[in-house]
Amino acid sequence: MESKTSKRRSRSPERPNFTPSGILKRYEDAHLALKYTEPLESAPPSYQWRVFVYQDEDLVSEFDLFEKNYYLVGSTEGICNITEEDTESQHAVFQFRRRHGKVRLYLIDLETQTGTFLNYRRIESSRFYEVISKDIVKFGDCEKDYVLIKGKKLKSRSPN
Repeated sequence: MESKTSKRRSRSPERPNFTPSGILKRYEDAHLALKYTEPLESAPPSYQWRVFVYQDEDLVSEFDLFEKNYYLVGSTEGICNITEEDTESQHAVFQFRRRHGKVRLYLIDLETQTGTFLNYRRIESSRFYEVISKDIVKFGDCEKDYVLIKGKKLKSRSPN
Protein backbone atom coordinates (compact mmCIF):
# COMPACT_ATOMS: atom_id res chain seq x y z
CA MET A 1 0.00 0.00 0.00
CA GLU A 2 1.38 3.36 -1.07
CA SER A 3 1.38 6.27 1.30
CA LYS A 4 -0.06 9.65 0.35
CA THR A 5 3.38 11.24 0.29
CA SER A 6 4.71 8.75 -2.22
CA LYS A 7 1.73 9.43 -4.53
CA ARG A 8 2.52 13.16 -4.45
CA ARG A 9 6.17 12.54 -5.25
CA SER A 10 5.39 10.23 -8.14
CA ARG A 11 3.59 12.98 -10.12
CA SER A 12 5.77 15.01 -12.41
CA PRO A 13 6.00 18.69 -11.46
CA GLU A 14 3.87 21.13 -13.39
CA ARG A 15 5.82 22.89 -16.10
CA PRO A 16 5.98 26.69 -15.98
CA ASN A 17 3.61 28.58 -18.27
CA PHE A 18 5.17 31.78 -19.61
CA THR A 19 2.32 32.87 -21.88
CA PRO A 20 0.91 36.33 -21.03
CA SER A 21 -2.05 36.07 -18.66
CA GLY A 22 -3.21 39.68 -18.97
CA ILE A 23 -2.93 40.26 -15.22
CA LEU A 24 -0.07 42.73 -15.57
CA LYS A 25 -1.94 44.67 -18.26
CA ARG A 26 -5.02 44.92 -16.02
CA TYR A 27 -2.81 46.07 -13.15
CA GLU A 28 -1.18 48.76 -15.31
CA ASP A 29 -4.58 49.94 -16.63
CA ALA A 30 -6.01 50.09 -13.12
CA HIS A 31 -3.12 52.30 -12.04
CA LEU A 32 -3.27 54.61 -15.03
CA ALA A 33 -3.22 58.21 -13.84
CA LEU A 34 -6.64 59.73 -14.41
CA LYS A 35 -6.71 63.14 -16.04
CA TYR A 36 -9.97 64.06 -14.34
CA THR A 37 -11.01 64.57 -10.74
CA GLU A 38 -14.66 64.95 -9.83
CA PRO A 39 -15.35 68.54 -8.64
CA LEU A 40 -16.90 69.47 -5.30
CA GLU A 41 -20.14 70.59 -6.99
CA SER A 42 -20.60 67.16 -8.58
CA ALA A 43 -24.15 65.89 -8.06
CA PRO A 44 -26.37 63.00 -9.12
CA PRO A 45 -28.47 63.76 -12.21
CA SER A 46 -31.98 65.05 -11.65
CA TYR A 47 -33.24 64.23 -15.16
CA GLN A 48 -33.04 61.22 -17.44
CA TRP A 49 -30.62 61.96 -20.27
CA ARG A 50 -30.47 59.77 -23.37
CA VAL A 51 -27.64 59.82 -25.90
CA PHE A 52 -28.23 58.89 -29.53
CA VAL A 53 -25.10 58.18 -31.57
CA TYR A 54 -25.24 58.78 -35.32
CA GLN A 55 -22.75 58.04 -38.08
CA ASP A 56 -23.52 59.17 -41.61
CA GLU A 57 -27.11 59.94 -40.54
CA ASP A 58 -27.62 56.36 -39.31
CA LEU A 59 -28.37 55.66 -35.66
CA VAL A 60 -25.58 53.31 -34.52
CA SER A 61 -26.23 53.19 -30.76
CA GLU A 62 -28.02 54.80 -27.86
CA PHE A 63 -27.52 54.77 -24.11
CA ASP A 64 -28.61 56.42 -20.87
CA LEU A 65 -26.66 59.11 -19.10
CA PHE A 66 -28.20 59.35 -15.63
CA GLU A 67 -26.78 56.55 -13.47
CA LYS A 68 -23.56 58.32 -12.42
CA ASN A 69 -22.39 61.83 -11.54
CA TYR A 70 -19.92 61.84 -14.44
CA TYR A 71 -18.92 59.82 -17.50
CA LEU A 72 -15.36 59.69 -18.81
CA VAL A 73 -15.14 59.44 -22.61
CA GLY A 74 -12.07 58.00 -24.33
CA SER A 75 -10.43 55.01 -25.96
CA THR A 76 -9.17 53.25 -22.82
CA GLU A 77 -11.43 50.32 -21.98
CA GLY A 78 -11.80 49.60 -18.30
CA ILE A 79 -11.08 53.23 -17.41
CA CYS A 80 -13.58 55.13 -19.56
CA ASN A 81 -17.34 54.82 -19.09
CA ILE A 82 -17.94 55.61 -22.76
CA THR A 83 -15.33 54.08 -25.07
CA GLU A 84 -14.75 55.36 -28.56
CA GLU A 85 -11.74 54.13 -30.54
CA ASP A 86 -11.17 57.32 -32.56
CA THR A 87 -10.62 59.45 -29.44
CA GLU A 88 -7.69 60.03 -27.14
CA SER A 89 -7.21 57.69 -24.18
CA GLN A 90 -9.06 60.08 -21.81
CA HIS A 91 -10.75 62.60 -24.04
CA ALA A 92 -13.65 64.40 -22.33
CA VAL A 93 -16.15 64.15 -19.49
CA PHE A 94 -19.91 64.56 -19.17
CA GLN A 95 -20.32 65.93 -15.64
CA PHE A 96 -23.47 66.64 -13.64
CA ARG A 97 -22.92 69.70 -11.41
CA ARG A 98 -25.06 71.52 -8.88
CA ARG A 99 -24.92 75.22 -9.79
CA HIS A 100 -27.21 77.87 -8.33
CA GLY A 101 -29.40 75.20 -6.72
CA LYS A 102 -29.99 73.19 -9.92
CA VAL A 103 -28.23 70.13 -11.31
CA ARG A 104 -27.18 70.57 -14.91
CA LEU A 105 -25.14 68.55 -17.40
CA TYR A 106 -21.75 69.90 -18.48
CA LEU A 107 -19.03 68.86 -20.92
CA ILE A 108 -15.29 69.36 -20.44
CA ASP A 109 -12.41 68.58 -22.82
CA LEU A 110 -9.37 67.01 -21.11
CA GLU A 111 -6.67 69.02 -22.92
CA THR A 112 -6.79 66.90 -26.06
CA GLN A 113 -4.91 67.52 -29.28
CA THR A 114 -7.90 66.75 -31.49
CA GLY A 115 -10.48 68.68 -29.44
CA THR A 116 -14.07 68.28 -28.37
CA PHE A 117 -16.91 69.95 -30.27
CA LEU A 118 -20.26 71.20 -28.99
CA ASN A 119 -22.69 71.96 -31.83
CA TYR A 120 -19.76 71.77 -34.28
CA ARG A 121 -17.71 74.43 -32.44
CA ARG A 122 -14.50 73.45 -30.70
CA ILE A 123 -14.63 74.08 -26.96
CA GLU A 124 -11.72 75.31 -24.85
CA SER A 125 -9.88 72.65 -22.89
CA SER A 126 -10.31 72.37 -19.12
CA ARG A 127 -13.46 74.49 -19.10
CA PHE A 128 -17.02 73.35 -18.38
CA TYR A 129 -19.71 73.99 -21.02
CA GLU A 130 -23.37 73.47 -20.21
CA VAL A 131 -25.12 70.91 -22.40
CA ILE A 132 -28.79 71.38 -23.22
CA SER A 133 -31.27 69.05 -24.86
CA LYS A 134 -30.65 68.41 -28.57
CA ASP A 135 -27.00 69.52 -28.41
CA ILE A 136 -24.58 67.64 -30.66
CA VAL A 137 -21.18 66.57 -29.35
CA LYS A 138 -18.21 65.29 -31.37
CA PHE A 139 -14.96 63.93 -29.99
CA GLY A 140 -11.76 64.62 -31.92
CA ASP A 141 -11.43 62.69 -35.16
CA CYS A 142 -14.41 60.46 -34.40
CA GLU A 143 -16.96 60.59 -37.22
CA LYS A 144 -19.91 60.03 -34.90
CA ASP A 145 -22.36 62.64 -33.64
CA TYR A 146 -23.60 62.29 -30.06
CA VAL A 147 -27.05 63.87 -29.69
CA LEU A 148 -28.14 64.44 -26.09
CA ILE A 149 -31.82 64.49 -25.17
CA LYS A 150 -33.10 65.52 -21.75
CA GLY A 151 -35.95 63.32 -20.56
CA LYS A 152 -38.21 63.05 -17.55
CA LYS A 153 -37.34 64.27 -14.08
CA LEU A 154 -35.95 61.53 -11.87
CA LYS A 155 -37.43 60.74 -8.48
CA SER A 156 -35.35 62.05 -5.60
CA ARG A 157 -32.50 59.75 -4.64
CA SER A 158 -30.26 59.69 -1.63
CA PRO A 159 -26.67 60.85 -2.35
CA ASN A 160 -24.13 58.14 -3.26
